[in-house]
Amino acid sequence: MSADFLNKDLGMPLWASTLMLPAGDFAAGPLGLDILASTFVFLAVILVPAVGYKWLRLNEVLAFWFAYTITRPLGASFADWLSVPAPYGDGLQLGTGPMSLVFGIVLAGVIAVIVIRHRSETAQNPPVLTASLAEPASGAAGDGSTGPIT
Repeated sequence: MSADFLNKDLGMPLWASTLMLPAGDFAAGPLGLDILASTFVFLAVILVPAVGYKWLRLNEVLAFWFAYTITRPLGASFADWLSVPAPYGDGLQLGTGPMSLVFGIVLAGVIAVIVIRHRSETAQNPPVLTASLAEPASGAAGDGSTGPIT
């Protein structure tokens, strides 16, 4: 099975984004699981492509898309458990606004740490222009010389 088949013929990105997001609500609602239980169900399901790829020789593209689609209901179930207020939620009920603010601050903090680390590593180890880029290839000057053109 090729990546082209999965990506173009089956439309995996569209399918994953559109159809799998409400799966967490379906597991918690009509299936009768509470929100935390549905989170653990999807946490177990996301191990299937990892095990399949690692030990059962599952195609890497199929394993990727399987895991990618399961992240949607897993994340939605966990977020619902943290934030959805009563009477709709049965979790911590911290509220969607406060949780959005907390996760937004955490996201901004993670991005800031990555940027700061990248800048400090670049300052300590500046990129080095290699000889192959600094000098033309042998005989590039057209006169048989091997040094740079002056």
